Amino acid sequence: MVLENLNFLTLVIFAPTLVLVGILGFLTPANLKRISTEPAYNVFHIVCGVIGALVLLSNHDSALKTFNLVFGLVNIYQFAASHANKFPNQYFKWTRIDNIIHLVLGLFFMIVAFLGQ
Repeated sequence: MVLENLNFLTLVIFAPTLVLVGILGFLTPANLKRISTEPAYNVFHIVCGVIGALVLLSNHDSALKTFNLVFGLVNIYQFAASHANKFPNQYFKWTRIDNIIHLVLGLFFMIVAFLGQ
């Protein structure tokens, strides 16, 4: 039963979290920043969260699974792009903590996409 709803449950948690992370990125004082809070990166989080919420509202299993797979791949790309100094590194200015988060979340989202029905 849990595996049947895994893509849905993951997106229920992460869609609003992405929007919140983007908003908080704009509000975080400079001296407290441990992760990138570049404006382009904040907008990226908000847009991904909104897209995730729209996919969630569609309640189509294939759309949920596709979003999670693509979002996982995007996170893996961000991890690799940061290390290779590739686009959009110059706009997002990732930190070491961002890289760890991208790797972990990328793998997590891809696993969820493959395990979830």
